[in-house]
Amino acid sequence: ESASRHAAQIDAQKHLAEIEDLYNNAPCGYHSLDKDGLIIRMNDTELMWLGHTRAEVVGKKHLTDLLTPEGRAKFDQQFEELKRTGVVSDVDLELVRSDGTVLPVIRSASVQRDEKGEFVASRSTVFDNTERKRRDAATRKLNETLRERTRELEAANTELDAFSYSVSHDLRVPLRAMDGYSHMLEEDYAEALDAEGK
Repeated sequence: ESASRHAAQIDAQKHLAEIEDLYNNAPCGYHSLDKDGLIIRMNDTELMWLGHTRAEVVGKKHLTDLLTPEGRAKFDQQFEELKRTGVVSDVDLELVRSDGTVLPVIRSASVQRDEKGEFVASRSTVFDNTERKRRDAATRKLNETLRERTRELEAANTELDAFSYSVSHDLRVPLRAMDGYSHMLEEDYAEALDAEGK
């Protein structure tokens, strides 16, 4: 019986080690916050992205300490919603790395509650949103270039219309005079002109 209990403990330890490895080395960030927003857990992936150690962050920093000023306001609002509803999804936030650079992320979270339904902790996933932000910025730049070229083309067309109108207007009087002279010539001298002259 002692041997089977020992084997079960070894299996449980292996299982826990696998879960811890999965948590810490996932391709996304994980963190948990207490009811005041204090970071109580953070996986190795998110710590690496931010350039912090676990000792610098866990139990010492609130998530708002790692956000841009714009992100703090958004987080405060969505954290209250999270506590009330139990879930928030796809929130755009910008985390500040230890070197001061910004890491755009998408954060989703759910709530862990006790048997009385009271908030115990949040469970959050964080996905690096750098590439999407880069693509969005490139798309915005391309759209602005297209809008600028469209404005230039519209201006060129307006100038061409004005030029065409001006040329048409300026040629109208001389052409009318030429037309009148050719009718007079035909009426008065048609008999004197050979076929080629007519």
